[in-house]
Amino acid sequence: MQINRVVSQRWIDHYGCMPQECFRNCFNLALRKTPVLSYIEGFVTCPDLGYFVIDHAWLLNPETDTVYEVTPNILDCNYALDNYHPVHAYTAAALRQLTWGTGRIARFPVTLHHYRTEWKDAERLAWDKAFAAKGTVPLVK
Repeated sequence: MQINRVVSQRWIDHYGCMPQECFRNCFNLALRKTPVLSYIEGFVTCPDLGYFVIDHAWLLNPETDTVYEVTPNILDCNYALDNYHPVHAYTAAALRQLTWGTGRIARFPVTLHHYRTEWKDAERLAWDKAFAAKGTVPLVK
C-alpha cells in the first residue's frame, strides 16, 4: 500500500479541498471521481502532534492499493501508512444510496461511529499503537 502524494495534491488544488474537512473532501471526490475509489472512515495518528488519534476519512483505490489523502493539513504532516486505521469503507454506489440520489448528506462522518463496537476497537488499537510509538503506556486500559 502507498500514498500517492502527487495525485492527492493535484486533486486538492483542482477541487479546492479544505483543511480540517476530510469527510466532506473525500465524500465529494468519491462521488465525483472514478467508481473504483472507496471512501474510507477511520482514524489517523499524528506523530507531529504528539500522537493524537484523529477521526479521519481518506480515499483508497482497492485495485492498486493506493491511498489518496485529499485533506491539505493531513497531507502536509507526512504520515506513514501505519498511522492509518480504517474502520468502514464505502463504494461510490453505496454513498449514492446514502444520499437518496441527491449527492448531499446531512452529516459527517457518514457512519454514526461513537456508539459502534468496531469503532471503539479501532480507536483503542490506534491509541495503543500511538503510545507504543511514543514509548509510553496508557494510564487507563
